[in-house]
This record gives sequence, structure tokens and C-alpha cells, in this order.
Amino acid sequence: MRSAVTRQLEHYRLCYDVGLRRFNSTLQGHVGADLVIGRDGTVSSKDVATDLPDLDVTWCVIHAMSKLVFPPRDGGAVKVNVTILFRP
Repeated sequence: MRSAVTRQLEHYRLCYDVGLRRFNSTLQGHVGADLVIGRDGTVSSKDVATDLPDLDVTWCVIHAMSKLVFPPRDGGAVKVNVTILFRP
């Protein structure tokens, strides 16, 4: 599962870089999501927690997370937490 998340790291970084330029150079915080991953490996829902003061960056990161595709698995859906910390 870690590799599926890290494949999107560049996208998360781009979201954050836009926020640094627009908001200020001290923008920091975390974006976390509880993702529900179906048997086919796709994300079907998410609960978001963040303390990042730039909501545009938060939603950009969440949008990238919704595009994650995990390896298919046997059994039912599984819930995982993904948290990304941003610091200048």
C-alpha cells in the first residue's frame, strides 16, 4: 500500500508548492484521510482531517488521494489512514 501512496508524492508536492507561493513561505501542517479501499483496489470513500490553513492545498491533496489505486485484494473492503506532513 505504501508504494501506491508514494507514487503520488510528486502530485502532493506540487499542491503544496502552489500553496507556498500563494499563501506564504511558512505554510505547514498535515493532511490526513481515512480511505476505504475496495476489493478491486480503488478508493471508494474518505474522511479528511487537516490542520493545514490553505484549503485549496488540502483539496488538491485529497483529490490526488482519491485517484490512488491499490493492489486488488481478497476479502472485503479495508480502511487505511494516509497522513502527509508538509513543512517548508
